[in-house]
Amino acid sequence: MPSISACLYSHRVCLLVLLVLHLVLLVHSIHCNSVTIDELAHIPAGLGYWRHGSFFSYHHNPPLVKLLEACPVTFSLDINMEVIPAEPKAEGGQHWRVGRQFMRDNAEHYVAAMRLARYPVVSLSIVAGWFLFRWGRKLWGESGGLIAVAIWVVHPEVLAHAGLATVDLGATAFGLIASYSFWKWLNRPSWWRVLVAAVMLGAALLSKFTLLLLGPIWFVVWVLVRTVGACKRRMRVTLKPCPEPLTPNPSPQVRGEGSEFAARPACELTQAVVGMFMAIFVVNGGYCFQGSGQKLGSFSFLSSTLGGPLKRDASRADDSPQNAVPESRHGRNRFADSWLASVPVPLPREFVLGFDEQLQHAEVREGDMPARFTFYLNGERRREGWWYYYFYGMLLKTPIGILALVLTAAAVLIIATEYRGRFADEVVLWLTPLAIIAAMSLGTEINIGVRYVLPAWPYLILAAARLGRAWTLRDWPMRLLVVFWSTWAAASTLLIHPHYLSYFNAIAGGPDNGWRYLADSNIDWGQDLLELKRWVDRHPEARPLHLAYAGTVDPHIAGLEYELPPSGFVKSGEWDRYGPSPGWFAVSVNLVVGLPFWTTDANGESRPTQEDEFGYFRMFEPVAKAGYSIFIYHIELDQANEARKKLGLPELAQ
Repeated sequence: MPSISACLYSHRVCLLVLLVLHLVLLVHSIHCNSVTIDELAHIPAGLGYWRHGSFFSYHHNPPLVKLLEACPVTFSLDINMEVIPAEPKAEGGQHWRVGRQFMRDNAEHYVAAMRLARYPVVSLSIVAGWFLFRWGRKLWGESGGLIAVAIWVVHPEVLAHAGLATVDLGATAFGLIASYSFWKWLNRPSWWRVLVAAVMLGAALLSKFTLLLLGPIWFVVWVLVRTVGACKRRMRVTLKPCPEPLTPNPSPQVRGEGSEFAARPACELTQAVVGMFMAIFVVNGGYCFQGSGQKLGSFSFLSSTLGGPLKRDASRADDSPQNAVPESRHGRNRFADSWLASVPVPLPREFVLGFDEQLQHAEVREGDMPARFTFYLNGERRREGWWYYYFYGMLLKTPIGILALVLTAAAVLIIATEYRGRFADEVVLWLTPLAIIAAMSLGTEINIGVRYVLPAWPYLILAAARLGRAWTLRDWPMRLLVVFWSTWAAASTLLIHPHYLSYFNAIAGGPDNGWRYLADSNIDWGQDLLELKRWVDRHPEARPLHLAYAGTVDPHIAGLEYELPPSGFVKSGEWDRYGPSPGWFAVSVNLVVGLPFWTTDANGESRPTQEDEFGYFRMFEPVAKAGYSIFIYHIELDQANEARKKLGLPELAQ
């Protein structure tokens, strides 16, 4: 029988192997994937934070992750940052214009800079994996910790965003570390632990606004755990009275419910209040205390939630929805005429304005105003979201093996007490992800990618890691089941390497058919531009190339020469210049399914595409794909004329 030290050593070796595998997969994917849509704005914004010390640029996400991403670029490359402004300008969308100009000014080093900016996110993913092992080991033993890391390492959504310079993975990592710190305080409250949890909560809030949910979630968890713990103690006293005074139970299995602090909720509440102020202090410190304490009535809000309903423009006679313009875009504030106007806000100005901007996006529409986004699900485009979008997306974009592990963990939680954790543990592991998914499903109509619920996954992974107890309990059938599902998950993920963004499981028919169900960042975030360049280099016959690329990066940066395909919207008298035509075409999936996006013409100028402008390509079968997000077509003249006939267009001559 192996010694305990030998077992511990083998577990550490397995942990190291898993994390190294994660690192290798991410490093390779970093060099395969081109710059994605949000990365265009993230890195210049982060560079601006370092250079000017102001945080107005791209403030609808807090600055912490962007600062980390920009750090190696700032100190490693000779980057031209003249375009990055020191002060905000009045017009909206400034971060996109700055991002495009930054790309042009640094065309020679642009791809290298973006790759370099991705490495801090890789580091955060490695750290998150280590914390998953640490937390899983405390909950379920060494085997449980390894299962948690193994799931994290091969989860395609994790791999997809851990290799990008965006905020989704960084926020997930900081949220996990903060929740782990809170869990430790919940088990054994102390001033040191509450301060650590508060600092980590502040760091989480500095990474993404979604994690504002952690505060209310923690409060609900604390109330539930302490209430149930008090009820259990009363039941024990009632059913089994004893003359001697009760003493704290030293058993680690119940220390969260029977500890000395559990009997003194007032002391814990004091710690929690102090922790809340500490977290607010950290958030203010993250913004260098810029604009902290500004009066509520002095803000200019964009959302209806904080700014109030849109007002009609009195200078226009008609009463159409387009007349509902925010007259007070530079002074719209529903609190301006109330007593709250003079109340100082204990948060940085850009944090408040960024949160307001996120609220505006979440509202999608304001009264009669047109929606700001077009969403796609199961072949349908519309301007309103689906409440089940995230549940549906997770079902299709999660490996069946991982889904099976989570469902098995939920089943054994109900039917097998030996796999059950303490009440406090179960509440943290299940309430947190359910609250995040429910908030995104019911509190917003933004349906542009399951990445918005990525912060829920660490807790579901930890819940599934309970199956590691099968090794302690010598439950051989469960061991075989865990190995089978884990192997399935790993195989299905590795087979799509490095195209993790476009991962779809067998329920959706794999990544080749994912576009029929979901679009946007679920499959096409502009990541396959370099893959298209490699394909074109291997196929010199595909000239001249017509490219409709739904991305923010100029394809000329990747070395592509092309023309835009003919638009599907025909102008009278110019029939031969529009609609299907023969030749070689490369079209992004988002444009194939008809989503309105931005594309770049042959002169390098960005222009918006209309909804379903290039939808006529759905009438053809692609002959190849660049990754899974760019479809490549070779259309013959007879095929083009057949399609034109169906569209009611005149045929093209030889």
